[in-house]
Amino acid sequence: MRLFSLFLRRAGVQATPVALRKPASSRLTVVCDSRQMASVRRFIYKSFQGAGLKVVSLQVGHATDPNLVSACVTVTCPLKCGLC
Repeated sequence: MRLFSLFLRRAGVQATPVALRKPASSRLTVVCDSRQMASVRRFIYKSFQGAGLKVVSLQVGHATDPNLVSACVTVTCPLKCGLC
């Protein structure tokens, strides 16, 4: 690759920048008792942040049981973390 880049430079061709890769993202759905959602939400943010992952969104909705709620968590993994 370096030889090819050297050839292009000597030929006067400008190198085009390589497109940056998007960080990987994952989704997780958690279903828990509605009274426990606040502590589960804090646990999710602290745990993912401690692992070097960023919580992009956390959407809370109703589950099939009226006593339960579901949370859809979307996290991104930076390219340097090596986990994704």
